Amino acid sequence: MKHKTTLKTKIMKTKPLTMLLFIGILFTACNSNSTPKCTDIQVQRMAIENALEYLTENESKLELMVYLKNDPKAIEQFEKFSKQSKRLGYPNYFNNLESFSKFFTNYDTDSKLETLIDSALNAGIIYLNGIRINGIEKELKKCNCGASINLGNYLEYDISYTAQYTEDDQIYVTTTVENNGEKK
Repeated sequence: MKHKTTLKTKIMKTKPLTMLLFIGILFTACNSNSTPKCTDIQVQRMAIENALEYLTENESKLELMVYLKNDPKAIEQFEKFSKQSKRLGYPNYFNNLESFSKFFTNYDTDSKLETLIDSALNAGIIYLNGIRINGIEKELKKCNCGASINLGNYLEYDISYTAQYTEDDQIYVTTTVENNGEKK
């Protein structure tokens, strides 16, 4: 006995498959744009980049260079000289030295610092430590995070950062540096 395939049986056979496919697409679309995580590698990288941009604009570049070299003797000498200059009434000595060196010797602190940052990032000397989830805003698909950014073994800054998906599925990260750097 042959079974006749009719239009009705074809529709009945494809309906469950179509329904499963539709549910799968819907589930994937909803999950692909969930809240980013504080520990996502891309989120961490962007938070580090933002913090470094802030630090290179607002902190002593010479100080950052000394700490990124990760040399304990150089750091000790730098800190000793820094304390002495402050005691003698020259609190901005290194900022002035940087300006004078750029003016008189054409020493490019920015490119030297950029090279040091790149090599420190590649060597894993700059990293986030103690990552914390401070809150999640599900409606906005946004996470609020806190961490410490370590610059070598001797300098650490507390930061807070948020990560959120944009309409075109890109991650948007904002970072705030919360202290003046804690020497270890």
